[in-house]
Amino acid sequence: EAASLAQRAMSNGFDCIRELDRIEDAERASHLSGGDWWRLPRSFRMETNNAVRAALLLSLGLLHDFCSPDSDAPRPSPAACCTELHSGAAASFYQGAITLDTSDRRVWQLWAAAVRRLGEDSSHIHAKAVDHGLWARADQRPLMLVPSLVASARPWHDPRSHPGCIALCEEFEAIREELCALLQTEGSPAQGSVAGGMGGSDGGGGGGSCLSSRHFSESRSLASARGLASLEGGALARGAWRDLSLFVNGRKHEANCALVPRTAQLLGARLREDAASNPLGSAFFSLLAPGARLRPHCGPTNARLRAHLGLIVPEGDCAMRVGSAPPRRWREGHVLLFDDSFEHEVWNATCFSRVVLVLDFWHPELATPADRAAVLDLTRRQRYEATLATRTFERADSPAAAASDAPARSDEGPEGRGAAGQAEGEMEAEGLG
Repeated sequence: EAASLAQRAMSNGFDCIRELDRIEDAERASHLSGGDWWRLPRSFRMETNNAVRAALLLSLGLLHDFCSPDSDAPRPSPAACCTELHSGAAASFYQGAITLDTSDRRVWQLWAAAVRRLGEDSSHIHAKAVDHGLWARADQRPLMLVPSLVASARPWHDPRSHPGCIALCEEFEAIREELCALLQTEGSPAQGSVAGGMGGSDGGGGGGSCLSSRHFSESRSLASARGLASLEGGALARGAWRDLSLFVNGRKHEANCALVPRTAQLLGARLREDAASNPLGSAFFSLLAPGARLRPHCGPTNARLRAHLGLIVPEGDCAMRVGSAPPRRWREGHVLLFDDSFEHEVWNATCFSRVVLVLDFWHPELATPADRAAVLDLTRRQRYEATLATRTFERADSPAAAASDAPARSDEGPEGRGAAGQAEGEMEAEGLG
């Protein structure tokens, strides 16, 4: 019914545009004086008309994506409810919108997602987007792209030359000790074996199969089921994935940080300027359960590098692919450093849980506070500068923070388009890993 109403609205919208065109032509023919609209250059009016048409097509595509054949399902996931007919129609409407307006990266991603749900390859869509200048390469597709960082972009970076990664490795034992104590608070046999190594790559011993703690939540897994990622069912393809957030978009989660004070001190003091204060990044413990897998996805921005410090790593097929490079495995006490704006996927095909500390650093080519502030929208810039000036953090676990993290649209950032004015929620939901 919603799709039918949208079809009618779109038809009426096109009728209005055609009527405006007819009036314009009649007034030109009769040399009548039109309003201000008719005095504008025809190229501008054509561009505006195309933008309206593109918006109507986009709206219809979204309605097909989010409209469930099951009328009783409340706000269903598109990937779970869309029939092949819905996905095919959505793909056609997105393609039509792009034909009229090629400038919005999100519409390209929507089109590619709809095509993939049909079981088809979407690589030709990414290639076309590159041809139109939306991205520089098909395997690096962030919503917020800083063009000055594209030329030197590569999937993997060397953590041995990165001061922040060196600091993480130096504090590995303390971080792992706090994590193990946290996981053991429930007292289950699985958690009780953490200190014995959990079958880790360096720890040796056996142990239970799946770690858990009441402090860990599914917040990132649930967040990935909203926004663009929801069109493919979220980032989590199968299994369970839980996290414990410490810093979120430059804010401090006070309650969670109190659970791991030494880790929080490292992040909030020693790594404050280069990581924790970053409004485009986060710091959190990430627990990937046995058999879990995250779908291929791209992070939201190339203004950061993502670090994974291996804390509990099982033997076997537990790894991550970034870009077209060969997959890499985690090692306990070692850091993997990568550009998560490249397409990447994560899996744990073992019988044991994997836990890493995830931390987002500023991209090393954004070396000064001024460089970093220049890629932020006004809200994030003010938060970032306040954190540096006061050496304190806003709270991430306050109602005000939750309200301000609601999705909001802004195209007024640096480089003209796709700047950090995308939703705070998109920064979290798309930058998973």
